[in-house]
Amino acid sequence: MIQEIVIIILLNLSLIQPSYSADLKIMSWNIANLAGKPDTSLRGYKRSREDYLAIAALIKKQDPDVIAFQKLGSIPAATAILGDDYIIHFETRCLKNTNKCRDDVGDIYTGIAYKKKYKKQVQVFQIDDLAIMHTDECGKNHQVRGSVGLKILIDGQNYWIPSLHMKAACKDNKRENHKDTQDDCDTQLRQYKIVQAWMKKVPINDAIILTGDFNRRLFKKTDSIRQMLFNQKTMRLYPSKGKRHCWEQSYFDNYKHRLEKEAIINNPNFKKFNIKPVIYNPKYQNSVDFMLTINMPKNISLSSKQVLMQGLYRLTDTGTTLRNCDGSVKVIFKVKRETFTFGKAYPSDHCPITLTISQQN
Repeated sequence: MIQEIVIIILLNLSLIQPSYSADLKIMSWNIANLAGKPDTSLRGYKRSREDYLAIAALIKKQDPDVIAFQKLGSIPAATAILGDDYIIHFETRCLKNTNKCRDDVGDIYTGIAYKKKYKKQVQVFQIDDLAIMHTDECGKNHQVRGSVGLKILIDGQNYWIPSLHMKAACKDNKRENHKDTQDDCDTQLRQYKIVQAWMKKVPINDAIILTGDFNRRLFKKTDSIRQMLFNQKTMRLYPSKGKRHCWEQSYFDNYKHRLEKEAIINNPNFKKFNIKPVIYNPKYQNSVDFMLTINMPKNISLSSKQVLMQGLYRLTDTGTTLRNCDGSVKVIFKVKRETFTFGKAYPSDHCPITLTISQQN
């Protein structure tokens, strides 16, 4: 009799457990210098038609309702991989460049797109303040990326979703006082303060989902940017460490030694000055892309992952190496006489991340 009562109680409990249905799937991807059409160079990348087809196929398979993207050169680049199912928006810098974002000008931009069925639920916004001027250690000036985003209304709840691409070369605290990256860290900090100020202007009952390439390893609890941003109890990072599988180490190891030999052959100064190339590993980008959520409703379920790609990594021409301001090769590890040599990862050295919002029935 007692056993039967227990079974009845368990059955009743199962009946009152909340069930969820998928309402909105968001995707973010740094696609790495994608030009408006195949076989067109953008910042040293020249993509084949097969690259575009592979990127488009991956996006179609994931089927996001919203996709935030970074490092695209123009609106045609987004159209080439998204097709006609999405409404596409770019940051103001692109819309106001010499080609009005209709063709590449050698720069890269943030953008965001959403499926046409959400048109009546979406408002687009810009965070132009993020596009601040940056002066590097050699005294050169350029404008960094701004942000475009959308506010989307789902079941009476507003979600603010900006696409971000923060200043690179300052991924952790260790670099903040290094002479070669001090300028990058200063600019990045200014950008994060702008994001923080923007968040404070969002209505208190609205949810925020920051998406994109944060260029920061925010999983480290001691990180100064994390401590600055994580001043709200409702803030969470997605995907978790256990759901990040981009460019696994074993895949890179298969061709690292071949690339080292190729770099030495293609860069005569390496042998002349006894410099050893250290091949840049795209796995370094594994932990800088995020969905950062704030003030999410309690009646939803969130699931997130990083999408593993089978890509290609190769050196083009001589391979890019770090340079001093006078153009000479920069030796970063002086005792071992080593310098970074960068190749190109296709379709990207970043992998897409997704976040699915499921509403409680």
